[in-house]
Amino acid sequence: MSGLVTLSTQVALAAEKYYKWFENKSTDRGKNGFFTWIRHSQYGQNQAEELTLEISKLTDNNQAITKINEFLCANERRYHRHSFSSFLLDELRKIPNSPWQSLTPNQDSNKYSEDEVKNSLKLSGP
Repeated sequence: MSGLVTLSTQVALAAEKYYKWFENKSTDRGKNGFFTWIRHSQYGQNQAEELTLEISKLTDNNQAITKINEFLCANERRYHRHSFSSFLLDELRKIPNSPWQSLTPNQDSNKYSEDEVKNSLKLSGP
């Protein structure tokens, strides 16, 4: 597993891509749809910012993994293709030997399976 700097970088990159997508400056994860503004409001942007800040303040790699997994497994988390959780998983799965590496979105819908994510992360831990 890569270090804390890599985790912090990937979380920040996911947030940046999410912001750009939200502002119609990117088509990562597809174009904005009619319901985009209802599902992906300021709340998602705040969540992205809060997680990025929390991870940047940590000094232990295992704490960061735990915090990220708690975020991804929270009951309020959704896995729409335009959710911050999906942007986050896209970046985290690029980290070799990470708990997220084996998670992949559905090829047709570009959605992650909420059950698969939560079951995988509850089993793996830091």
